[in-house]
Amino acid sequence: MVQNSVEHLMEQESPFTCGVILSGGRSSRFGRNKALAMLKGRPVIEHVADIMSRVFGRALMLVTNTPDEYEFLSMPMVADLIPGHGPLSGLHAAMESLAQGNVRFDSGMVPDRVFMVACDMPVLNPRLIKWMVRLSEPASLVIPEVGGRLQPLHAIYHLSLRQIIREMMEQGSYRIGTLVDRVPGRIIGEQEVMAVLAGEKRGGVVGALHEPSRPDPFLLPFYNVNTVDDLEILDTLIKEDRAAVSKSHG
Repeated sequence: MVQNSVEHLMEQESPFTCGVILSGGRSSRFGRNKALAMLKGRPVIEHVADIMSRVFGRALMLVTNTPDEYEFLSMPMVADLIPGHGPLSGLHAAMESLAQGNVRFDSGMVPDRVFMVACDMPVLNPRLIKWMVRLSEPASLVIPEVGGRLQPLHAIYHLSLRQIIREMMEQGSYRIGTLVDRVPGRIIGEQEVMAVLAGEKRGGVVGALHEPSRPDPFLLPFYNVNTVDDLEILDTLIKEDRAAVSKSHG
């Protein structure tokens, strides 16, 4: 039943949504800018941008306070309006830029919601994101809960939340988790995530997330690179998966 519900929703038209990538962390545990660390010959953030473009086309935005570092991505960039306060600052900047018309897209349409991710999540799953966008039509917030944790950096936020975000920041409340607690949203459970991924055709790490041989396989779309060890683990997973795909096709 869950799988049938997933497939039915995937056939529905999706609301116009802007993909937002945040790149403003200090990368203190990594030791250098992790967004620019190389994975398979390309910066980590380029993997993120490529996957996001497959879902949102040119309706993309990067929130960063160091735009010169990311000119190679060729996408609209905005800076934090109130810098230094983590993901909530980035979400605030993205929403205000859209609402005020500072960022425009070729279609001329104005998105009324954003899908926000971090710059260090290079194994995003396009099918899961597309499903979340379709699920977001009646909700002001759509957020997965996997591994016992909410995933605010893999979530959809409606622009109607701007006022609440502004109030929070004026009050000195900068935890994005507080926003999630305050807003009645749609929480996506692990079983739903697994059902969405189960419908994915095999092809690379992203397409093989549901394989039972992998520990916590449905967590990979939420995998973020915090340390050099994290990057090495991901590199190994990709190598193993490519070998498995090659063997299965042989």
